Amino acid sequence: MNEPVTPSNVAKPAANYALAMRSTGPTTWVHTSGVLGHRPDGSLPTTVGEQAAEMWRSIAAILEASGLAMTDIVQYTTYVVLGEDLHAVMVARDEALGDHLGQ
Repeated sequence: MNEPVTPSNVAKPAANYALAMRSTGPTTWVHTSGVLGHRPDGSLPTTVGEQAAEMWRSIAAILEASGLAMTDIVQYTTYVVLGEDLHAVMVARDEALGDHLGQ
């Protein structure tokens, strides 16, 4: 069974799509649509590091609304625009994931 995941403390999507879908059966999977660094009110932080931190906060909210945690993450892909501060993005990731590695 598939159900949309739409926590109220995450910015709404830019168009008519679900932020994430929770699929249940013998196991539970959550697939995100691509999470951006917007605040719940839709505003965008000024630095890429703040945007990355907000993106990880949103992912944590999506997982929590799905009954999962950051330690359930198996794989993620991060895109950073050339010339932006990659180190700040990695710091935000490390703060969000702690010792959990993921892929």
